[in-house]
Amino acid sequence: MKSPYQIAKELKVSPQAVYKRMTDEFNNQYEDHIERAQSGKYKLDAVAEEALKELFNQVKQPLQQHDMQPIEQPTQSLVNQLNTENEFLRVRVEELEAELKVERAHSRGQFDKITELAENLAKLANNAQQLHGADIIPRLSDGGAADAEATNKPSFFARLFGK
Repeated sequence: MKSPYQIAKELKVSPQAVYKRMTDEFNNQYEDHIERAQSGKYKLDAVAEEALKELFNQVKQPLQQHDMQPIEQPTQSLVNQLNTENEFLRVRVEELEAELKVERAHSRGQFDKITELAENLAKLANNAQQLHGADIIPRLSDGGAADAEATNKPSFFARLFGK
């Protein structure tokens, strides 16, 4: 009894090639001639070994000249069909290019609007900052009297609960 590795060495092929030929069909057909150890390794007796070697020795027949079929020339109907399809695709590409031009023009217009709005937002933020700064300056000039009055007022809860 030989292992698939030993058979591979004899045939001068890789063990992987031998295991590849040992398909389920082969294993089922030669079930009585193959032993499998608990370690998972196979041992083949002489019958299974010969069958496996036969799988490697099968010579494929070379192609005969009469087996080859000449390629048929394309018929006029096939050429017409391809021309029609080609024309349809060309028209579709032109339509898509026109749509793309419209979309690009729309995108440019929206970009211009967004740019204008961003500039206006920057101006508004600057104006708001200037107004807020003008509001702070009078408070600082009266010495913070307005802030002192605001801090002496009782809170809402103090007024509510009478403290």
